[in-house]
Amino acid sequence: MQTRYSRFANILSAVALAAQLGVLGLSIAHVFGGGAGTVITIAAVAAASLGLHELGHYHAARHHHIGGIRMGISWFGAYTIHDDTDDRTAAADIAARGIVYNLAAGAGLWAVHMAFPTLAPAALVGGVIFNIGFAAVNVIPAYPFDGGRIMAAILGRNGIRRRLIHLNVTIVAAGAVVAAA
Repeated sequence: MQTRYSRFANILSAVALAAQLGVLGLSIAHVFGGGAGTVITIAAVAAASLGLHELGHYHAARHHHIGGIRMGISWFGAYTIHDDTDDRTAAADIAARGIVYNLAAGAGLWAVHMAFPTLAPAALVGGVIFNIGFAAVNVIPAYPFDGGRIMAAILGRNGIRRRLIHLNVTIVAAGAVVAAA
């Protein structure tokens, strides 16, 4: 049962996410010289891409007969929660499936854009950019990204927190060196 507070938090999360998607739409619309319609279209494409990504996790969890699947949104995006599994292959597949769905969507949108270049170019190219970019960010092997979850599945449960902390520190340090250069 949802309380008033949790309903308010869900509404606030949806508004924050919509604002972020609107900013994304503004940036891409600026490149294409579009107006409000382009911004709304890009935001809708980005929201659909987020939903598709989480649908990938959902389908994989269902495929592996994992229970307790819940999907939702928060200020940082969408999420899928499910019961834990000791099957490392299933855990890796569930984590990777969202990335695969985004890559497939990006490739499909690119193919449509190449076949019909005058058909909503901002929406199609924006969808390609968002899907491929979202997959690229999520493949980073740092927890809580999908890449971190894949790494956790590969490494197993023994000492996983220590290994992930070392990995995250290494990634942050490497990112700081690259940013400083």
